[in-house]
Amino acid sequence: MLGLIDKVLSLFDNRKLACEVGYQHGNPALKSVLRQYAGQVTDVYFTLPGDPTYYGAWGMKGGMEWKELYASFIRDLDEIRGMGISAVVCVDASCYGANFASEQLMKHLAEMLRSISEHIRIRAVTTSSFPVAECLRHMNSSLKIRASEGMHLMSVRQLDVTQHLFNGYYIGNEGVRDLDEIERMRKWCDDNSKSLHIVPNNSCLYRCPYYIYHSNVQSHLQDVVLSQNGPDNPVDRTAPCEQLLAKPENKAKILQGMWLRPEDMRHVSYYFDSMRLGTRTNKNLPDIVKAYCEGRWDGNLCDILETMHDHSAMFPSLRNDRFPKDWFKKTSRCGHRCESCHYCEDVLKQVSG
Repeated sequence: MLGLIDKVLSLFDNRKLACEVGYQHGNPALKSVLRQYAGQVTDVYFTLPGDPTYYGAWGMKGGMEWKELYASFIRDLDEIRGMGISAVVCVDASCYGANFASEQLMKHLAEMLRSISEHIRIRAVTTSSFPVAECLRHMNSSLKIRASEGMHLMSVRQLDVTQHLFNGYYIGNEGVRDLDEIERMRKWCDDNSKSLHIVPNNSCLYRCPYYIYHSNVQSHLQDVVLSQNGPDNPVDRTAPCEQLLAKPENKAKILQGMWLRPEDMRHVSYYFDSMRLGTRTNKNLPDIVKAYCEGRWDGNLCDILETMHDHSAMFPSLRNDRFPKDWFKKTSRCGHRCESCHYCEDVLKQVSG
């Protein structure tokens, strides 16, 4: 356990936690934000164009359009490198199908990483695939490999049995409010020369039962799109939990989720080496970066939470400035015993705008 003095100091720690921002191809706001928060934003993170991911592939492969897109992507990397920013490459699909451990996949990753490294410094690669991690370790022993938040690592025991593959870990989203376990994981990482990272604005349901199914759907989305027969056969991108959240009686489940308000980051920043902001697909990228870099947000909290359902109107308006002062203290020690507690329901009434 960290000492009492360390805990007290953490509450007054005003350092700016290093920030990773998701790359969005074709979004002019990205580079503006990177310049505005230069110094605190240390990395952009991205999946390889056209590759599967649990957020869905970007840049579908095929024809001249693909070549033009990739060339544009490389120009962006050159410009971002000029800002002194590095890259974290995400190889984090929940499923690669029959290619999950194929020589073809490994050669593809090696070639892509080699090509990208010519245009921007690669700080680390994240993955939730053991074959990928092992391949990368053999390919380049100096490459920093981090376990993705998609692995749901939330205990020292989990870190211990994977330490031969990873240099760092993104804490599982369900653990971002569990201060007791965060302390233990931080100490273990310090003792074993590992880094620890957090995604503070993930808006998935707590221990979402739909997560595995939906992330697998997203991982295979490219194959589905490329096999379409035309616009009369659209792809259903709806997250299964949207039907659940559409019912008024379930809105409080959003408050029971896996996120931290920007104002509450001061309670946990001491324990982490960087925060990865969920901005890979969110249209509110500038607001998210501003809120978490400055530690304050006065608008609708849902606007700065990354979500797989941000194209829907299922989320209510949650006035961030109306949250009670004991919100973090209460929800970081509650043990998620929601079936016998009505705190989040009461707070929902208070913050609904």
